[in-house]
Order: sequence, then C-alpha cells, then structure tokens
Amino acid sequence: WRQAAVLLVSSAVFQAAHFFEAEALLACVTMGMVLVNRWHERADKEREELHSCVTHIMALSNVAFFGLIGASLKLSSLADMLLPALVVAAVRLAAIYLGSWLGCFCTGTLAEHRRLFWASMVTQAGVAMGLARLAGTRFPQWGAHFQTFMGDQPF
Repeated sequence: WRQAAVLLVSSAVFQAAHFFEAEALLACVTMGMVLVNRWHERADKEREELHSCVTHIMALSNVAFFGLIGASLKLSSLADMLLPALVVAAVRLAAIYLGSWLGCFCTGTLAEHRRLFWASMVTQAGVAMGLARLAGTRFPQWGAHFQTFMGDQPF
C-alpha cells in the first residue's frame, strides 16, 4: 500500500503543478529533500521505507518513460542528427566534468570525491529527454526535430 501512496501523492503533485502551471519536477525534488532531511526518532526507518518504495516503482516508470521517448524518435532524422548529437554529448560530458570538479574544488570537497562526483551528474539524462519531449509537443514546427536531436545522445 505504501507504493500506491507514493504514486498517488506524486501524481497529485504533478496534477497540481500542471493546474497551477508550476514545475512538477522542482516540487517533487523539494518534497524529497524535505522528507529525507527530517529529524525525529523514526526518520531513518522512514527514509529506508521511502527509498524502497521509490526503487520498486522506478523500474516500471523507467520502462514507460524511456519506451515513450524511444517510440517518439523520428528515425528518418537520426542519420542527419547523429554527428551533431555526438558533439553535443561530448561537450555536455566535458561541461559536467569541469563544472563538477570546479564546484567541488571551491567547496573544499575531498580530492577522491572530486574525481568521481561528475559521474553522478551524467545520469540526469532523463530530465533532458523529458524537457526535450516537452519542447517537441509545445513547439510542433521545430520541436520534433529538436526532440530527436536531444534523444539520440548517448548519455
């Protein structure tokens, strides 16, 4: 029942964000931050339970999300977009590495963490693909081409 509650609350947040024209992703990230950083006697157990629920739900949502993204790619544009997409992917990886290293350096993060932190940012490709999908639907003249360009990248 806890997984159903997590799905219900997150769906309600997304519906409310859509209604108020707000950013659902930002609301969910904020909600997760608040829940994870709560301090009371059962906090550790609640964090573990929430992590377990989200982990179980994640497999299904990833299949649906990446399946829809893959199905919406325009394969006819793939050949034209492959080289530019590879260039953007390389620039993105370099920017992530440099920005992560610089941020860690400026905050005094240990060198061993500084070397590895960038890799945790590479997995944020789903956010970029989701935003590209939004652009694809909101701007029909050029959005589908942009969506294919962003979706082809080997994140």
